Amino acid sequence: MPKRGSSYVTKLLILDYFINYSYEKTVRRKYLCLKPNDFKKQEGSLKNFITGKSEKVLLYSLSRKIFQRYRKELLEEKLITVIPTSDKRSTYYSITPFGICYLIKSEYFRDPDKITVKQQKKIFPILETFATRYVIPYRNELFQKEKFDFKDFYKKLIKNVIDTHDIGEEMPFIFSNFNHDYQLERLEFAFEFYVESPTKFVIANFKKLGQSEILLNELGQKQGIFYESIKLNEDQFHQYLASLLLLLIVYFHFQIRYSFNASRKITKKEISDYTNLPGYILKILSMFNSFIGKRINEEAEYMQNFTQIINKV
Repeated sequence: MPKRGSSYVTKLLILDYFINYSYEKTVRRKYLCLKPNDFKKQEGSLKNFITGKSEKVLLYSLSRKIFQRYRKELLEEKLITVIPTSDKRSTYYSITPFGICYLIKSEYFRDPDKITVKQQKKIFPILETFATRYVIPYRNELFQKEKFDFKDFYKKLIKNVIDTHDIGEEMPFIFSNFNHDYQLERLEFAFEFYVESPTKFVIANFKKLGQSEILLNELGQKQGIFYESIKLNEDQFHQYLASLLLLLIVYFHFQIRYSFNASRKITKKEISDYTNLPGYILKILSMFNSFIGKRINEEAEYMQNFTQIINKV
């Protein structure tokens, strides 16, 4: 883990600033981004729990100069990225999917146990943008057999599938399930499921190769065994991770909901509940089951029923 010094805290404040103050910039597609001059001091109101009154406080003490001081480091660590524009006067930047994960996992995140609706409305469009942007096609085991439409993914989820309260409580578990070394050269993303106690297993490993390439290793047929390494460029890495996070939000929600109501016999109601889900949700559940279901079944017998339900519908 990185050293908890002032540099570390400042980088987290910059990432948090991206979440709260990014705005739309259209360059072929809409991006949520900032330019260096957008970083400034920001005041806000916080409730004083002693007096019960709201008081003005300084939330951010940032500036263009401070951002420029950490810009190179944040770019090298893949926490932010440059948004390509034709604007020669300014360079625009966006927090990356990994930057979002890094921030949420930190103890300095403002809401460590829950992602607010306001934050969801910023985080999801960022993930959707990275998941839908065009990149050079690349081979992978998780997504290559299925195509998913991530446009307006959040709006579709909260309309009739998962409410914002559940999303807010479940996101920290999903986005914090990774380990990394001191210099963020190696990343290890895991999936966590529950039976009587939390059980984790790694879905994908990433290793940086210089400044422009990332080596991806995906989980193989058995726990602890990985498929052949795949070289990704930076754009492919951002797309892969954004897609993975969006899909995990869905799979985690239904898997954990099933685990708390697990039964040894499949009932007609259980099958009916899943049959009535939108087609794209069933597609996600089926895809993840085919990718990681066998590994889960080795660890949790009750998940065999979950797999059977998904296969039936």
